[in-house]
Amino acid sequence: MEYALQLYSVRDMADKDMEGAIKAVSEIGYKKVEFAGFGNVTAAEAAQLLKKYGLKVVASHLGLGEVDPEHIEKTIEDLKTIGDVNPVVPGISLSTKEKLDNSIEILNFANARFKKEGMTLHFHNHFKEFLPNEDGQIPFDELYYRTSLRFEVDTYWAFSAKRDPVRLMERLAGEGRLNLIHIKDGTSEMKGSAGRPLGLGCAPVKEVYNAAIKLGAEIIVESETLQPSGIEEARICFDYLKSLEK
Repeated sequence: MEYALQLYSVRDMADKDMEGAIKAVSEIGYKKVEFAGFGNVTAAEAAQLLKKYGLKVVASHLGLGEVDPEHIEKTIEDLKTIGDVNPVVPGISLSTKEKLDNSIEILNFANARFKKEGMTLHFHNHFKEFLPNEDGQIPFDELYYRTSLRFEVDTYWAFSAKRDPVRLMERLAGEGRLNLIHIKDGTSEMKGSAGRPLGLGCAPVKEVYNAAIKLGAEIIVESETLQPSGIEEARICFDYLKSLEK
């Protein structure tokens, strides 16, 4: 099995030394990465680092502003430079109907533009998208019904919001709207929940792992607490996944 790492997991290094982070990630054994910005390098420099250390890129997290009409052409240029075919928008505010409607308008525009380049836009959930916003809407459901986006399911955040991540994955995969997941562990509290490296929390990591393999979803590791460091957490997660292979 080949696993990807969301480089936000090692942001304590990547933000100031992207080459050091990519080198360390490759030495652990990861074969792929997902970007969340390029740290202290350009997209072209990031592409060279991937080639130097033998890594592939599976996706890149983007702010909503990076996919709006004013900025999307530069974003497409950067994504093509690093060879990325999976743009992902995470963590936007959908707390009111106005914000939700505005975000959906931008996401639908961006998805149509990306499709012209052979790319498909994804949305990455946190736990709040599964809860009613200030106007009583469930943001995840609104995105599901009002867009043709694919979803990068963050299985831990779905779990912490009391959703069954495996059933969610199966539903989306059955409709052709899933090819990426974040596999993550952590505590079970919805508010004040906290991530943990794989195997050190109470999320259904083994079930998620097995479902991802069955459904053919790309497995992307994310562990974000930086304790004692991002690289050490990434190593713990990788070793845990290798143990599941046995």
